[in-house]
This record gives sequence, C-alpha cells and structure tokens, in this order.
Amino acid sequence: MHVITHTFPAMNTRFDILLPGIDEDLGDYLFDLIRREVERTEHKLSIFNPDSELSHINRAAFQHPVTLDDEMYYILNHCLEYNRQSMGMFDVTMRPLLEFWKSHEISEETVSTAREIRKQIGTDKIELNWKKKTVQFASDKVMIDLGGLGKGYALLRVKYILKDHNISSAFLSFGESTILGVGNHPYGNGWKAGICDFFDFNSSLYTFDLHEQTLSVSGNSRNILMRKELVKGHIIDPMKAVPMGGMSAVAVVSASVLDAEALSTALYPADEETRKKILINFPNTLAINIEYDEQRKVCIREIK
Repeated sequence: MHVITHTFPAMNTRFDILLPGIDEDLGDYLFDLIRREVERTEHKLSIFNPDSELSHINRAAFQHPVTLDDEMYYILNHCLEYNRQSMGMFDVTMRPLLEFWKSHEISEETVSTAREIRKQIGTDKIELNWKKKTVQFASDKVMIDLGGLGKGYALLRVKYILKDHNISSAFLSFGESTILGVGNHPYGNGWKAGICDFFDFNSSLYTFDLHEQTLSVSGNSRNILMRKELVKGHIIDPMKAVPMGGMSAVAVVSASVLDAEALSTALYPADEETRKKILINFPNTLAINIEYDEQRKVCIREIK
C-alpha cells in the first residue's frame, strides 16, 4: 500500500504526517493544506511571536477589553472551562512563574516570592464576556500561554481537514508528545503509539492502541531534566507555585483532542486525590502515570 509521509517543524517541535492508501498528488495537496493550517494556528497562538493575536491580547487586555474573533473566544473559553473541571490544575497563566524559576533556585525565600507572584495571576483573573466576545485581565501580571493546549488545537484543526477530504486513516504526531490516530493502521486495528524509556529511546515503556483517539504526554523527560540535574522541570504546580521536579510523566488517551492535551497538563502536577476528582469529569479517559526513582527504576500505573 502506498503511504504518504511528510515532516515539518512547528510549535517548537516536529510535526509528522502519515497518510496511507492515497495517491501522491492528493497527499501533497493535503500536506500543503495541513502545513499552512498548523502555521496559521501557531502564528495566532504563539506568545513568542509579537505579532500574534495572543501577544496582542497579553499586551492590551489589562488596559481595556479586547475583542476576540470566534476562534480565539472558543479557545479561551475552553481554557476557563478546563480550569474549572480540573480544580484549578489547568491554568494558562503560569508563564510569569515559569520565567521566574528560570533564573532562581528553589529556597524558602524564592518560594515565598513565587507565591506572591501567584496571587497576582491565575485563570480567575481572565474575564470573558460572551455577549460582546471580549477578554479583559483583572491584573497587569496576567499573561496567557497556550503551550498546554496549542498543539492539541492545531491537531483538532488538522482533523477537520482530513474529515473534509474523507480521509479515514492517518497518523499525526507533534514531537511524539501529542499524537492523533485516525481510523486504523493499514495492517491492523487502530494505531500503536508508545512512550519511550527515558534512558533507552529504542525501548518502549507503554504502548497504546489509538483508534479515533489522541495521546498526550506531559512531564519531565530526560531531555528536559538533563539540563537541570533533576532539580527543576518546565511545568508549574499551580497550587504550590513551584516547578515540578523528578523524572516522570502523565499520558492521557481520549477521543477528544483538546481533552487529552488539557488533562495531561492538569493531571501531571496534581496529587492523587485531586487526580481522581478531575477524572470524574472525564469518563472514558485513560490516564497513565510514569515515574522513575533515584535508582532509575520505573513505576507505571493507571490513574483511577
């Protein structure tokens, strides 16, 4: 069977496309559509692009209400809803804390400072007006970062493109951390997607069969933590205002692209009791916890 594969850089990682059973002309056409849509989404949502719509919101929304288009309102409304459903663990305003911890080591004094910063930010300080389709910030310290949802939203847009063109089988991957399996593998049921051993990338810790499902993985991988000697990760615990340490990850499989992306972000820093309460709001979702101890022994278990 003929298989079309393409790869391009996007959202600070690599985007891989695999389309089986279609001719090359259609494959090239779809690849171009998908690439342009992912680039459009990144241009809209990136905080690193000063001309993006999100950057404009971050600059202006404390001074006055900012009018949103339907797409941005949809995204921000989902962010607020996920914050409620996750008991505050999914919070798109943690960027100021992330920047703070990039230049500070964890101590009693810096944790105290971080908690003062935390009081000035938070999703509760994002005010959406559904009638006027506007957003305004209640604090000048608020900065929205959609890194915890952006790749998922881009995949959702790509899924619509495939559906519009009657593509029944596809495998799409954002840096192997957000993966969408459409239909079936040409020679099997669903699509296999695995989590690599942090210390042996040729070995898989856990394998999922994706059928019209998305796998999203959040956590501190070996690549991230090698730079910080297992001291600080890149994900902030919204309750404690500190970065998550240790070498671990949470993987979530869901029929909803956005649910998978938001849940992996929310569950990773949450304690066990909070995780259970969060998952009540998301039935038919599989969540797996992966954690290494100091001797590099791995423990894998389902979160229930």
